[in-house]
Amino acid sequence: MEIVKIDRTKIDDLDLPDNVKEVYYLKNELETIGYGFINYGSMKEIEIFIKDDYRGEEHGKMLFKELYDHFLGDVIHMEIELENYPMIKIVEEFNGINLGTNDGIVRYILKKG
Repeated sequence: MEIVKIDRTKIDDLDLPDNVKEVYYLKNELETIGYGFINYGSMKEIEIFIKDDYRGEEHGKMLFKELYDHFLGDVIHMEIELENYPMIKIVEEFNGINLGTNDGIVRYILKKG
């Protein structure tokens, strides 16, 4: 398993927010398992996506940790769909603070220190 960081200017197959500088791809020997990025817009969020076939195997946690470690700033914001229990579990393992739920979306902040 490896994580490859690619500058956003070299990516044309994803519709990325303007404030994304690079995308981190999680790959095995055969394919891309998922990807993630840091959106340095007003909310400063981490977003990750893991293919359905690879969920529940710690890949999301591995990718999230990589993005967390490379995050520039003190506070990360996360908005997670309420039914996305694996991502909620990951954020809580990184000491995410639950700010509440609205319309099926749970909001968290994570403080880096």
